[in-house]
Amino acid sequence: MDKELSDVVNELLMSLPASVEMPAGTGKTQIVAGMAAAASARSQKTLVLTHTNAGVDAIRKRLRKFGVPNHDVHVDTITGWAFDLVRSYPALAGIEVPSAPDWERSEEYIHGAAHVVSAEAIKSMHRASFDYLLVDEYQDCVKGQHKFICAIQSAIPATLLIGDRLQGIFGFSGSLIDWDSDVISVFLPHDVPVKSWRWANHNEVLGEWLLGIRSELVAGGSLDFSKVNIHGLRWLKSDIKEICKVAYSFKTGNGSVVIIGKYDHDIIPIAERLNGKYVIMEDIRGRFMHKFLDELVNSDSCDFASLLAEFAKKCFIGLSGIDQPVMRKLKAGNIAANLKRDEIKEVLAVLDIINQNPSLSAVEDAMIKIGDCKALRLYRREAWWDTQRSIASVVADSSLSGTDALARVRDRVRHAGRLPQSRVISRTVLIKGLEYDHAIVVNAETLDQRDLYVALTRARKTVTVFSKSSLLRFK
Repeated sequence: MDKELSDVVNELLMSLPASVEMPAGTGKTQIVAGMAAAASARSQKTLVLTHTNAGVDAIRKRLRKFGVPNHDVHVDTITGWAFDLVRSYPALAGIEVPSAPDWERSEEYIHGAAHVVSAEAIKSMHRASFDYLLVDEYQDCVKGQHKFICAIQSAIPATLLIGDRLQGIFGFSGSLIDWDSDVISVFLPHDVPVKSWRWANHNEVLGEWLLGIRSELVAGGSLDFSKVNIHGLRWLKSDIKEICKVAYSFKTGNGSVVIIGKYDHDIIPIAERLNGKYVIMEDIRGRFMHKFLDELVNSDSCDFASLLAEFAKKCFIGLSGIDQPVMRKLKAGNIAANLKRDEIKEVLAVLDIINQNPSLSAVEDAMIKIGDCKALRLYRREAWWDTQRSIASVVADSSLSGTDALARVRDRVRHAGRLPQSRVISRTVLIKGLEYDHAIVVNAETLDQRDLYVALTRARKTVTVFSKSSLLRFK
């Protein structure tokens, strides 16, 4: 840790409780990790909470860089910490929860956890376990989460709330906090030096421009890319062929690249055209996987082969041969491999095996074989392999539902983090807090100023913006 950062974090540690508001890319994660490192050097322990698993991953990486031992810091999402509390103390929470979380019940977990942390015994536990509470991305808190954090803060007074109101894009259930009335009225604002750390030694001009437009975006108005001449920033008219051309232009060694859109229908068609070179980041609950598993476990076993075929077509490039004649064969329980589909004959053979012996065990085995097929390119890796692992869990333990099995698999992702990928396609809501070398923002006209700001600030080196018009207007 350099002297400049050391001075900032030590001053903050002496000023708690406090709040800090900082723009994207200016070192919020660095400060949070630096404070935990400084506390660790004093043999003190820190609880760090944030909103997303991407944020958890980013903080953990910085902590490792600073050499902070795991036993000196606990990092989790706010909802994840709430779930762990209600699971451990259901009587205090007033609710019963499963061993793995159902994130559709997040609001219930937060409400129950607020009761848990208000109990004197749990206050004593927090007080004995942690010296500091640091909460990142605080602009995304809703009122219930704010109440939960304030209840923890009553046991851990040395608390920092840090965020950026322009990055409040989640819209979790409930009304968002107001930074002025809910945060700084209680947690006095503390000023820290603002520097475009993300872009240092990469593209500092881009970083300074992004810092400069922040106040304009907060106020709304418009942004005209045709009037911007910044090295590393370019605007192009929306065209899927041009998007793919730009995506393919980044070669191995050029660094990491992310393609960003607001909705699934913005990004999936692009992923399908990129021949498996870019992979889709899935939400932590795994809604896409849930849908398939629900259909699978609630269907007759005679439909297993056709359902898996449809799911595979949504995950792989190279399965156009699974057309209507193939699907009719599969749905009728007839041999599909007899059809002339040389390029996918291995896939049809394993689907036929499911029809001959319809079982979840056969589906699990087929998923492994299809996943290993060298003629195919998998662009929904998380979805395919986590679904396969979930089915394997159900096969091993028939008391598990598909939903429970997937919840356990995705909960391991929550704790361990995602495997790093250098070519990613994602929605803005999933990548906040992450950094890449290059970003391609698609259908920018669908983004409000908050989503756009998050998208533009993900890349250190270059940003390419695609939209119908160079002029974007905000409400």
